[in-house]
Parts: sequence; structure tokens; C-alpha cells
Amino acid sequence: MEYLGLPLRVDDRGWLVRGSPSDLVLAFIQTAALTYRNTWPPDPDFGLRDEFEKKDVNEGLPQKAVNMLNGSLDRFGWKDFRVLSIRKIPAAEETARSSYVVSLATPDRGNLALELNLTSAFAGR
Repeated sequence: MEYLGLPLRVDDRGWLVRGSPSDLVLAFIQTAALTYRNTWPPDPDFGLRDEFEKKDVNEGLPQKAVNMLNGSLDRFGWKDFRVLSIRKIPAAEETARSSYVVSLATPDRGNLALELNLTSAFAGR
């Protein structure tokens, strides 16, 4: 199944370009990572920024946070994807950018690992 994602992309002919489902789910997770929980009334559980700001996020997100993210995916209608884990990639030096490996279970490609890059005030923790 192909999806249209935001922001909408247009090719040189002026046609809408469909995105891959995994790219759109990664964009959804990145948006959740930058959003505080309880700030969006339609889905109070949407938002992982609280989790990424915790000092013990050096290993990755706890299973409880992953389960809340999967609940948000369900409520958005993406029942065919499951986040299995979000683990931090160790950095060689202290930077404002942190990278994480997002492990997904997908219907068509089995298990998939995607890289999530965050650059913000809390990413270097």
C-alpha cells in the first residue's frame, strides 16, 4: 500500500509523489519525538519528547513508551506497523545530534531498522 505524506511532494510534471510507508512512519515517529505528551487533544498519548528528555535515555526508550507510540499508530489507522524498539546509537563525541535505531515490524518487508536523527536542545543527553 502506498501513502501520501506531509509535506506533500510534487515531481517535475506537477504530479503528487507517493512516499514509502516506512518513510512516513519514520516522519510520524520523528514528529512524536519532538512533541510533548498531552499537548494534542485528539490523542493525549501522542508525543515522546518527555521520554527523550529523561536522563536515562542513553540506551533507548523504555517498552512503555514504545507501547504508547504503537497505540498512537493504531489510532492514526496504521495498524500494519509495529515499533519493536527505539535504541540510541552511541556517539563518538558530544554533539547536539542524537541518532536512534527504530526497529519496525512491517507487513510487506518483515522487520526493518530505520535511523532516526534528532537535533535539538535535548538530543545531546
